[in-house]
Amino acid sequence: TATTKAGEASASASSASTSAGTATTQAGIATTQAGIATTKAGEASASASSASTSAGTATTKAGEASASASSASTSAGTATTQAGIATTQAGIATTQAGIATTKAGEASASASSASTSAGTATTKAGEASASASSASSSATSAAAAYDSFDDRYLGAKASDPTLDNDGNALLTGALYWNTTSSEMRVYSGSAWVTAYLPASGYLALSGGTMTGAISFVAGQFGTNVNTFLTTPTSANLLAAVTDETGTGKLVFATSPTLITPILGTPTSGDLSSCTNAIAYDLKSATTTISISAATAPTSGYVLTATSSTTATWQPLPAAGVTSITGTANQVIASVATGAVTLSLPQSIATTSSVELGSLGIGTAASGTSGEIRATNNVTAYYSSDKKLKENIRSIPNALNIANAIGGKLFDWTDEYIDKKGGADGYFIRKSDFGVIAQDVEKVLDVAVRTREDGTLAVDYEKLVAVAFEAIKELTLRIQELENN
Repeated sequence: TATTKAGEASASASSASTSAGTATTQAGIATTQAGIATTKAGEASASASSASTSAGTATTKAGEASASASSASTSAGTATTQAGIATTQAGIATTQAGIATTKAGEASASASSASTSAGTATTKAGEASASASSASSSATSAAAAYDSFDDRYLGAKASDPTLDNDGNALLTGALYWNTTSSEMRVYSGSAWVTAYLPASGYLALSGGTMTGAISFVAGQFGTNVNTFLTTPTSANLLAAVTDETGTGKLVFATSPTLITPILGTPTSGDLSSCTNAIAYDLKSATTTISISAATAPTSGYVLTATSSTTATWQPLPAAGVTSITGTANQVIASVATGAVTLSLPQSIATTSSVELGSLGIGTAASGTSGEIRATNNVTAYYSSDKKLKENIRSIPNALNIANAIGGKLFDWTDEYIDKKGGADGYFIRKSDFGVIAQDVEKVLDVAVRTREDGTLAVDYEKLVAVAFEAIKELTLRIQELENN
């Protein structure tokens, strides 16, 4: 607007200048005419003296002078009017120029304010960028710290893990809580071991060594016991024992020599390699079994009950197991002197219907009821003969069903992995792919089953039929587009 007003002011000033020029020209013309009039008046005065001869001429010249004076007067009025117009136009131009100057000032102030705002915005953008960079660095550091912690403390698990929570190799010093044995375990770099307090100041559960004398409170265990613990000699031990039934020193040796021992009736213990006949009883809480033999048994004999109250030494079968046979619910191992029958809870014949909790083929069973694991191909065929089926029809909207189900990448929860015995990188992996049962249930509930624990399972094999029908629908659409 300021530029437009300035242009209008410039045009008005130019018009005023032109009008002023015109007024000046008209004033010049008027001056010239006035001069002419003066000249003519002189000529008229000169001619008046010769009125008789020049009366007609004087009259004519006077008319011309009068006309010239009238013309000069008119030109002077016009000049005065044009000068007034020029003055007015000049005033308008001055006013417009002032307005233009004001608008230009306002535009300059707005430009300055805009420049200041732009500078502030640039500064704030720089601060925001710095804050975003700092936040990104903090997030990266936090993620790295969590990942480091997650690699070193693996949480609660039922058995020793073979990989960390990210599926990577275990770090030496990694820890986890074993929920089966209720103890903390640490990875030594090659095996999981129980984590205990530092050995300094503590005595290990096994294999610990103590040095120096042990001090006891006087009379804590009795005088003789305290004496033996302070000075552990055979004589002091003999004095500490209070329930002995005989006399003599206590003998400690791997092959002691007993002088005229009186065995009495032993209630427990082992006797072997005796040179004389054996005749003693074995006692239990309810039964006494008499054992006797004409000669002492040697290597290769076993104690065999001959009745509910007697037993004799019998030689072990020389031939061992000679054959293994089986019948319904039984496995029979035949030996030289008889047979051993092992009973099973169900029939294992080739025609039997056997029920197992879980099954492992080429690998250990998972322990999850109803699960089968195999390390090689499982070859099987599903019944699909047309004569076994009725009410056959195409799957409607198969393409929409396939689009609604889609395919997903996902991670199994730690709870699920733990129930499966932990990630092993083969049967159970943290990251996996497939479909979501709830998505399938919304569009094709016949392909979903609810297990006993309430979780949903999908019949993956039969979803192939949906893919086939979706391809068929898509092919028809392509053909229609090509025909059109």
